[in-house]
Amino acid sequence: MDRPSESLVVNPLFYDALSGDFYANKSIFQQPHTLGRLSIECFQDGSVIESEHIENGSSALITVEFIPSWALEVTAVTQASKINSNLGQPSARLHGISLIHEDGKSIRISEETVTKDPPSHTLEIESTEMIFFRAPLTLKSVGFLRTYVTSSTQEFFDNIR
Repeated sequence: MDRPSESLVVNPLFYDALSGDFYANKSIFQQPHTLGRLSIECFQDGSVIESEHIENGSSALITVEFIPSWALEVTAVTQASKINSNLGQPSARLHGISLIHEDGKSIRISEETVTKDPPSHTLEIESTEMIFFRAPLTLKSVGFLRTYVTSSTQEFFDNIR
């Protein structure tokens, strides 16, 4: 399968919310990871598994999967939409990342645009282990959301070990 040819664009507040440290295993040599870095690595080094056109045909949703070397039983999946770039190179905007364990447990963290003018966004978390969560993604809320995303991700990894 092919790698995406687009450059990845990420809302800075969404990336901030994905930037808390979590640990994928309980060894004495714990290395911290973040969903922000994993999202970038997945999109750059993963394989495109789906590229579907959305309604008007001018936009496409790109789904990329990747298995991180530090969690071989987990598949990371990012979704991004192709966007027009004024830099002349193809770009895609990150919408979310999912972690799927081989036993079926999963968690998805995504960003949704509520309004475009003025821009308004929400952060959503869905998991097989918890209730759906949605909150406004703002400069004031991003610290709390980073903590919540990090604890939800850590809980996911703690529950698969």
